Amino acid sequence: MPIWMVSVLVSTVGFFATAWAFNFVECVYLAACGGRPAFPHGLDQRYLVLMGWGLLVPVVWGIFSGWLPAFLGIDHE
Repeated sequence: MPIWMVSVLVSTVGFFATAWAFNFVECVYLAACGGRPAFPHGLDQRYLVLMGWGLLVPVVWGIFSGWLPAFLGIDHE
């Protein structure tokens, strides 16, 4: 399996696992200790940065590194 496919698969699984784990932990914490039912703004912003740069960017990088050479007509192997 090419490295770009591994990058896409690992990033996709990591994206869903992180989203599920973060939401579960924060929802339990807010239910137990929070005074309001919404995530605090600062926490939400850090979460979006983590998800964007840590997980979605490798997916996009992997897809482009696998398909862009074919569209450019160059040999990538």
